[in-house]
Amino acid sequence: MWTFLKSRFSPPPRTAEFQFLICEEALEAPKGQWYRLDHWKRFNYLRYQPGKDWSKDWKVGSAEEEVVGLHHRKGQKPFMLYGDKPGFSVQLRREPHNKYDKNAIAVDATYQERNYHLGYLSKYTAALMRMEPALDARWHSCEIPAKGQPFRLNITVLVRSAAWRKKANKLPPPLKKGK
Repeated sequence: MWTFLKSRFSPPPRTAEFQFLICEEALEAPKGQWYRLDHWKRFNYLRYQPGKDWSKDWKVGSAEEEVVGLHHRKGQKPFMLYGDKPGFSVQLRREPHNKYDKNAIAVDATYQERNYHLGYLSKYTAALMRMEPALDARWHSCEIPAKGQPFRLNITVLVRSAAWRKKANKLPPPLKKGK
């Protein structure tokens, strides 16, 4: 296991240790782990191997969606401190009363029963997802800051599948005339 050391938080300066695996092939990456492939040129780009796949009630709405606003709210700090720990999860939360965007969807994280606001989905993606009855998310990838490069975090946005919608909208059969 390799460790990526990072010291960008100030004041006071702190070092966060973010653990990930370096694999020759993606199939080698264990479930629930951050990894990078040995041949990738961007050494600070990491992918996440989901611990368990989502049920058939969900489908991918947006495969690799960047979380925006990380730097304005220091959303990268909790991610760098806890992102590689088991139990650190991502959630989406609608903000209909957001004064900047009525379709705003916040990206939050939870670790050991504490909630952290990381950022938002882009205005474009939030507008596309406004009619979805339910949303969920999974980690996808990140770029750890190195040599002046910015921190980036991407998630997979999940929406309800057509099969789930059909079950949820199932109505009782209409009454027959004369009976």
